[in-house]
Amino acid sequence: MAEQMERKAITEYMCKVETNVILPAYENDELTVQRRWVPFGTGWLDGTPFGRLVTTRFKYDGVLVLDYHGLLKKSTGFMKKAADVSAFIQGLDTDVITTANLQPAIVRKYAPELEPELYTFKKTIVNLRLGETEE
Repeated sequence: MAEQMERKAITEYMCKVETNVILPAYENDELTVQRRWVPFGTGWLDGTPFGRLVTTRFKYDGVLVLDYHGLLKKSTGFMKKAADVSAFIQGLDTDVITTANLQPAIVRKYAPELEPELYTFKKTIVNLRLGETEE
């Protein structure tokens, strides 16, 4: 099997990429963003081993969703908005960033120390999503 990251390394790296790369690049309009309707409820991947590893929330005051190969990781701002309006609607039309599209140049710009592991991280996430790695 190709080189893989350990689970602890995955979560640490993911947190660093989200905080130090994705959020600043998003705020500077440097990432490809899709506008999609996202339901407030949980998705079918949330309770899987993949969902428990990636988790379903991240700290960000804005309304944003990260798509990890079908697992929608929602910002705290999204969840606050959901709590405010869920009695009236079941989801929001919001910005979604597909993490698989994260480019090395963006990582290099915001956190060059994270670039060397980007390919391994992405490969590990894909393998976990496909169930190709052991628990």
